[in-house]
Amino acid sequence: LALREQDVPALTELYTRYGFTQALKELGAPVPAPVAASEATPSLRGTAAGFARGSVEAPAAGTLDPALSAPGEYETVLTAEQLQAWVERLQQAELISFDTETDALDAMRARLVGISLAVEPGRAAYIPVGHDYPGAPAQLPMQQVLDALRPALQDPAKKKLGQHGKYDLHVLRRHGVAVQGYHDDTM
Repeated sequence: LALREQDVPALTELYTRYGFTQALKELGAPVPAPVAASEATPSLRGTAAGFARGSVEAPAAGTLDPALSAPGEYETVLTAEQLQAWVERLQQAELISFDTETDALDAMRARLVGISLAVEPGRAAYIPVGHDYPGAPAQLPMQQVLDALRPALQDPAKKKLGQHGKYDLHVLRRHGVAVQGYHDDTM
């Protein structure tokens, strides 16, 4: 597929908005400086959840959306201590964002491979429970993870946020976690 000269400005605007720096470099366009964490959107309301409801305006053309580019702290949970720390964060959180990773697209057949969690912008965790490939790290047993997360995920008073949540709700229900308090879906 050949790139047409008239497409370059539109692609530059799109790539800049979403922070696709490698694509900008390949276009030969200037790459914006990284946005400082202090400039990032202070709550989930200003990110995808707000966009989904139409309550947040998209950034101006040519500006990088800080919510999409903010540096963050992301960890892979592989120990019981890490899991317990995240359970405590979930207990304190007003809003829990979660997502499942599976081995299939059919929610009624998919096996759980991992769970992602976030309770604030720029800080998230991934808990692998079914990765099976050469060199895969030792993982916590799936049942231990589900048992630890179940109280927070099933608490109807805790608001939950997801992306294509119907799928995730089916997968988790099939694995023994009946999520309650599902509040918003960015899809």
